[in-house]
Amino acid sequence: MPTQEKPVALFLYGAFRLYGGGLSKAWFQRLQAMHESGWEVRIALLTYGRYRQKMLARALGGSIPEGIQIYKFWTSPMNKFDIAFAWVKHMSYYVIMRLLRKPLPRNVITPMGNGMQHELKYDTFGRLLSEIERETESNVVKTRVWYDTGRNPIIREWCAPGEEIMTMFQRYSDTEPQTMVSARTQWLTELNLPDGTVVFSDSPITYPVVAQLPDNLGKVFVLHLNHLKRGEGALGVLTPRMETGLEPFADRPDAVVCATPDQGEDLQERYGKDFPVIAIRPVVKKIETPSDAVRDRHKIVAVGRLVDVKRLDHVFRALPKVLSAVPDAHLDIWGSGSDQERLEGILAELNLTDAVNFRGYTGNPEMVFRTAGCSVLTSRRESFGLAVTESLLQGCPVVSYDVKYGPRTVIRDGISGFIVPDNDVDALADRIIQVLTNPELQDLMGVEGMKVAELVDRKHFTAAWTQLAQDVRTKALARAKH
Repeated sequence: MPTQEKPVALFLYGAFRLYGGGLSKAWFQRLQAMHESGWEVRIALLTYGRYRQKMLARALGGSIPEGIQIYKFWTSPMNKFDIAFAWVKHMSYYVIMRLLRKPLPRNVITPMGNGMQHELKYDTFGRLLSEIERETESNVVKTRVWYDTGRNPIIREWCAPGEEIMTMFQRYSDTEPQTMVSARTQWLTELNLPDGTVVFSDSPITYPVVAQLPDNLGKVFVLHLNHLKRGEGALGVLTPRMETGLEPFADRPDAVVCATPDQGEDLQERYGKDFPVIAIRPVVKKIETPSDAVRDRHKIVAVGRLVDVKRLDHVFRALPKVLSAVPDAHLDIWGSGSDQERLEGILAELNLTDAVNFRGYTGNPEMVFRTAGCSVLTSRRESFGLAVTESLLQGCPVVSYDVKYGPRTVIRDGISGFIVPDNDVDALADRIIQVLTNPELQDLMGVEGMKVAELVDRKHFTAAWTQLAQDVRTKALARAKH
């Protein structure tokens, strides 16, 4: 294998969201840190997505050159003429629909029977993006077909018999189905990467791919999420993805990165003291907000995806007690997700619809926290809690369940917010009341919360990732010589 003087970092993405939340921010931050430290950064995209290189460079913060090398596992049968024709066709359709003020298709869901549903997903311009079959109750995707802008099927993915996650796929150019892991591993191996290239995996889905790459390459698993299904102790039940992605390959990586020391300690208790885990906190930059922004001292906010794991219904069940003490208290929920309909039903049952507003997705969480009296976190599990940190940075105290991992890393209980026993709705309500009814405490906690900036600074982050990558590269180069 070739070697080169400038070290190479390859970021492997099993998924990529240009406008995602905390995970996307973390990916961008690592890319920027490695690039700024003099590494040659490359990207390998494993799933289909409609984005051009200029969009990727812009999404990565603008500091990475547009000439960055991007490998794409998928390809489209469309030539330049086909792409141009499809663009004109769809843009004409888009403009006509907008002029006529008719809605563009987004998600069309049709029941299929047998506990399954069929879903067509469209992009912003009303173009078919994917076709999905999923279990209605569990929301688990069983098959998915991706389409290009000419409505050509690019990739079909599905679950092998007995599997809970998709493991099989077939590209339009493949003569027969393949397993995702073997095909992706083969593809990456054939890229002929230089000796010592450090490959970063973004999720448990890609851990098996990285684990089986040649020994001349450095292998890093990045844990964005809690590895435990229900938040038990170190030896608790793993999530399905960790069970299939991490468990069989725990002896393969040169390094495993998590966000908190507590999670690192639990991983070493599970896999042994030599398990190469290191905790690196993400960068959370304090965004300055208008100094004249008015803080509503009786407003509670929750920011995050509307999914079951966030347990927002616990906040709803705490509200009656809060409202009895603070009649004008109200809750704003910022985020989108599959759980909204169920949550709206719970609000109706509790007769709380007048006290709660669903505000939708926000790209400006800083202003949300800057104008609130306190924020809440009721998740079943976390890995760090980006929203908690963003809240503290804006002087907004946080009332959080005591869950692994994250809240205790950034919240100083009784000083910058409150940590209450997990699942204790009464305690949650009591602490919210304490913050909302005590302006002096609210202000003091706000000042103390902003000190969290010292824990999530960019200098620490860049130094930690660069040192980690250099150590892994040294190991890989040593293996390449033997």
